[in-house]
Amino acid sequence: MALPAGALALATLALAANAFAVARVPAAAAHRPTAPAPGWRLSKTISIRDGQVLMTGIDAVSDDDAWAVGSEFSGSGTPVGRPVLEHWDGATWRRVTPPAKVARHVGGQDVLANVGVLSADDVWAISFEGRYLRLLNHRWTFGQLPGSQGGKLAISTVKTFGPADVWAFGHRSVGRPSRLLFVPYAARFDGRRWTTIPVPGRGILGPVSALSAHDIWAVIGVPFGVRGVPSTARVLRWNGARWMPVPVRPSLPKHASVVTILATKDSNVWIGGGVPNTKGGTSEMARHWNGRAWISASPRSAATSQDFYLASFVTDGRGGFWAIGGNLNLGPQRLWRHSGGRWSAPLRSPWQLYQLAAVPDSTSTWGVGLSADLFTGLIVLHGPVPR
Repeated sequence: MALPAGALALATLALAANAFAVARVPAAAAHRPTAPAPGWRLSKTISIRDGQVLMTGIDAVSDDDAWAVGSEFSGSGTPVGRPVLEHWDGATWRRVTPPAKVARHVGGQDVLANVGVLSADDVWAISFEGRYLRLLNHRWTFGQLPGSQGGKLAISTVKTFGPADVWAFGHRSVGRPSRLLFVPYAARFDGRRWTTIPVPGRGILGPVSALSAHDIWAVIGVPFGVRGVPSTARVLRWNGARWMPVPVRPSLPKHASVVTILATKDSNVWIGGGVPNTKGGTSEMARHWNGRAWISASPRSAATSQDFYLASFVTDGRGGFWAIGGNLNLGPQRLWRHSGGRWSAPLRSPWQLYQLAAVPDSTSTWGVGLSADLFTGLIVLHGPVPR
């Protein structure tokens, strides 16, 4: 069974941090071994009969409070999606089912893609196209982000700072399919309503990393995997009042794409993505901001015809960070770790991981994605079980 069109778009988006490179998965995807990468293990598998489960979003606010979201797809012809929400309570992952009259608003070809958590009873689950389910005071409600009507909106990231400070990031598509342009999108919830916030520049606004509610770093640029398009990636910074371009622009290869960012302090910011290599594929690429300049800091790997790129940087609780070595060809991925000023040798991942989430005040890391055969949703873990 091929991934549904909406699920595939999101899978590609998640894999490539907001790529619009749409490709079909073969109807009978080959099964690959599922032995875990060293130190990583399955925490939960989520499957349905005669269908697929796509898990794409995860967020953790404590050792006993994490949420993962995705969608079920079943049937033939035009598959119908249903939202999936899982909650970690410090002992187990438990399925959470919103009332049908609320959940039915997110589904079909849309995908429940992103989750932002403030507490176990204050959760935002936002779809790829800008619809959302919200849990507050034991009650689920439904809504839509401004500008989400008409299918022109694509949401890639959610950040929650407080009940009256929640952000959604992504892009709007403008124009005909043959001349499609992307415009960065940001919307902010102030406790009562959502308002769009102007973002300078053009392109997809996807990767976002926050030092605080008043200090947010983001990247805008062209979609990953668009061959022959010069890189337009630009780093932006929210200063509490407006988005401003970072004065020093990273020097990137001509056709590089930037699909992730991690800021831990003003003088330690990482961006990652992919760059074309000599074998016709792409290789992982990284740049590091040290407070004065952007330094080339890519991991070393042999060039292949596969389309690898760095995605979903998250801190590891030991002063370093993890990164997914995504693969647009839906082949085996790699897991990279940067620690002590260097990249460790990559771990071969048997899964298609889409997003990682660090557990605060710990050395544990959650991840979500798909099984090797592209049918089963996964929640994986590195480090001690958070309790």
